[in-house]
This record gives sequence, structure tokens and C-alpha cells, in this order.
Amino acid sequence: MRKLLCLLSTALLLFSCNDVDEFGRMLPDNVTLGEVLSVSDLTYAELETLVSDEYIREEMRRNGGLLVQTQIGTSTDYQTYDYMEVFYSDDQSLLPDGNGDWTALTGSAGSYDGTGKAYISWYEDALMQLPGKTIYCQAYISLYGQQMPGFVGHIQSDDYGSSHLYSDVRSYEYPDAPLIRDFYVEGGDVIRAEFRTMVDEYTVSEMPERGICYSTTNELPTISDGATYVSANEQSSYASVTAQVPSGAYYVRAFTVGASGDVYYSPVQRVSSEGLMASVQIDSLVYVADIPYNALADYLPTDAAFYLDDLRVRGGALIYLSASAEGSVNFWDLGLSVSATGANNLPTDGYDNGYGAEGIWKNEDGNNNYWTLYWQPASYFSYDRERNDFHYQAAMGVSGTSGNIVWSYSDTLATVWDEEPVIESVEYSEDPLAYNMTLTTWGHTTNVGVCYSTTNDLPTLEQNDGVVRCPDTSLGYSVNSYYEFSLPAGTYYVRAYAQSEGGLTYSPVQQITISTTR
Repeated sequence: MRKLLCLLSTALLLFSCNDVDEFGRMLPDNVTLGEVLSVSDLTYAELETLVSDEYIREEMRRNGGLLVQTQIGTSTDYQTYDYMEVFYSDDQSLLPDGNGDWTALTGSAGSYDGTGKAYISWYEDALMQLPGKTIYCQAYISLYGQQMPGFVGHIQSDDYGSSHLYSDVRSYEYPDAPLIRDFYVEGGDVIRAEFRTMVDEYTVSEMPERGICYSTTNELPTISDGATYVSANEQSSYASVTAQVPSGAYYVRAFTVGASGDVYYSPVQRVSSEGLMASVQIDSLVYVADIPYNALADYLPTDAAFYLDDLRVRGGALIYLSASAEGSVNFWDLGLSVSATGANNLPTDGYDNGYGAEGIWKNEDGNNNYWTLYWQPASYFSYDRERNDFHYQAAMGVSGTSGNIVWSYSDTLATVWDEEPVIESVEYSEDPLAYNMTLTTWGHTTNVGVCYSTTNDLPTLEQNDGVVRCPDTSLGYSVNSYYEFSLPAGTYYVRAYAQSEGGLTYSPVQQITISTTR
């Protein structure tokens, strides 16, 4: 009996000193944190290996976050605790082991697979404060079964009678750039992606640079591998972007660029593209008023000769484009947009021919060359503008197997108006007494008239056979007047002009024949 009592006393002492619960379990000797990994830094294959749960894995790829691996005692100790959690904060003193206020923590995450891994997905209200912050992490494990803890358990127990351990503290420094949430990407004709930039769009004056980058070989693509940016005109925190890339399988990440130049990358996703691609560029712009009379027909395809008379009356610009498409193209469209109020007002989804541009025609040279003309409406020249920058942008849309139109845009071509008069139209007619000119101009004209020549098919005020100045004393901002002038019988190249302090403007050259000397 004495030996039995001795054995029982020894067992009770061991249970008490080693923090054993009523089920015969005791806490491991220690819990340590491994490396704190950003999901954005893991390759597609690494995440597949580390996270077996498909649902959690896809959540990580959409929203990013931190993956924390804990080491709890030995590898056989994972069943010797009831609860595990990883706390995190941008203030280390707020971690529980630092006696911080638990309610003031940025957040916490439990183990998702029972093997000591925890996934920290940022709470919505904390996302905008994370850029540039250092995040501190600490693990916590506990046993619930301690109803009468021993000496060690008493030291470690909380108010609920459970025993617990804290790990060491590890940290992760986030880039100083806005985070990305809800990143979705799909392949097909092209690569299409959508994501949310975590900024307060009601207080931020400009959205950061953002877009997607991609590579067929680099499993963690960066901007230098190839990137397509979200339009700078897009000021919503939610953005979509389409990348036209050659056929192949791609690793894709979204990115944002902070004001300091730091870049935040989303986790990587993998899609395939069928290689639907289109490109368009503006090759040149020529004003009709600068083209000699006998050369104008050479600037147009033969099937556009009917425009010659209109161009000589109204002027405008001839714009030449190059465009091409690759892949299974089922449909294509080509157009030109013009803005007199800044490049930011050009369309971002297709084109708008309502700014004075005509349709697009294909050249007959067998190449992918096109042309259009722009009438340049005088209504663009307002009274209160000293100058206008005109921005031209070509757009080409193609669709493939999906039926969705993918738009490509040329670089913007800018021209400047420095308050010189604008000649809107010039028409001539012959009557028994004189040759009549009806001239419509916009701008503060001080001198209006006609220069002419029988041999020079691009007469100027310096090179001509004569100049007829219209004797109008009421020239002002808008002129729509009727003038008469007399010339000897003959055929003339005539060119109207309008002059002001802002400069000199010519109309296109017209040819007139006077049958009788006046």
C-alpha cells in the first residue's frame, strides 16, 4: 500500500509540474514562427505545394496576404493543443505577448489545415493603411482541458483556465504601394483581367499607375517582362485591362506603382492566350491647304476622287494610318477620334467619329494602309481660348472566337492652334461683272484676300502673280462676307488667306477660269 501511494504521489507531481490536462496531454515545449511569406512572392507551383486546399488556394490568388508557418515542438506535437492563432499588427507592442490590447490588433488568423499554417488575408478596413508598413506576427497555442492546472499551468493559464504559449515575433515589410484585391484573370482570345486598387478614390486626386504583367517563362513576372497598363483616364478603384499577347501559356500578376516607386504585385495566376492581336498607328497628317493643286489627287485613292471638290472648298486634314491584326479574326473595325479639349477626353472604349472625322478607307497599295479625312469644324475655336491643342487617336477593334471586341489604340498625335484665323470655306462664282468669293473665317482677322497665279499651283503672299485684298472695314471675330474682284481672262490658281496678330492662314488652292476680261 505504501508503494502504491508513493507511485500515485509521483504521478500527480509529474502531471502538476508538466502541465498535463485531464486527458493526459501537455503543451509542447515551444512554438516558433518560420518565415512569414507574402503569397505574392510564391510561384504558381510553390503555392500548389504549400496549400492543398483548393478553395483557400484560390482565395489567396485573388486577394493575396501572408502565409505563416509555425513549428510547434516536434513534428508529432500538432495534436497536443486545442487552439492555434496568429496575431498580427503594425505595432509590435499591441501583440498579446507585449501585453497589448487585443481589441486594438490589426487582426488574427487561425490555422486552416491543422498543421500549423495560418493564412492572413487582410480585413477590408485595414487595406488602405498597409502600404509601407512593417507587419509583426506572433503565434499563440492553447489547451482548453486544464480545469485544475499544476504549477506551470497556473503560471501560463488565462482567466478561462486554459494553458497557452506564445511564439517569437517575425515581421514582413509591405511595399509602399496600394494593395490589390479581387484579382480575376481569364484567357482565350486575349488576356483579360479585373482587380480592385485599395485606395480611397474619394480623397485620392489621381489613381496610381497599375496594370498587369505577364511572361511565358518567368513564374513571377515583373513589369520588365511585359506589361499592359490601365488607362490613365480610369479614375475608379475598380479597373479592367486587356493584354494582346502572342499565343501561349502565361503567368500573370497585377501591379500598382506607389508614389515612391515601390511596386506591389498580386499573387500569380496562370492562363492561356490564343494570340488575337491588333495594332494601329498614325503615320502622318497633311493639311489640304498645304498641298499644291495638281498634287492633291495623288494624296487620295482613285475611288475617293469625289472628295476633291469638297476638300478644296472646306479644307481639313488628311490622316494616314497603318493597321494590322493577327490570330483568328472574325471581325475588325477602324476609326479615328479627335479631341479639342485634351488627350484625356479621347474615348477609351472604341472611337468617336462625331468630332469631324469621316470614315476610314483602305489604300489600294495591297498593304495594311488606310486613310481618313478630318474637316476640323470651326466651332472648336472658342472666343476665350488663346490656343487649342488638337489630339488625334486611331482605334482598331478586333474580335475572335469569344465575340468580344478588343481595342488597340495608336499613340496620340497633337497639333496646335495659336489663335491664327481659321478659314472654314471658300467658294467662287462668276457673274457678268466680276468674280465673287464667299469667305467664312473664325478668328480676329485683320487682313483677308486672295493671292493668285497662272503657273504656281500653290500661290502665297510672297510667290504670286498678284494679290487682291478685300476692302472690308468691319473685320472681326467671325467673317462671312461676299467680295468681288476682277482679273483678265485666263485660268488661275487662287488661294484665299486670312491674317491676324496670331498668324497667317491659307485656304486650299482652287482653280478658276475667267472667260472675259473685265
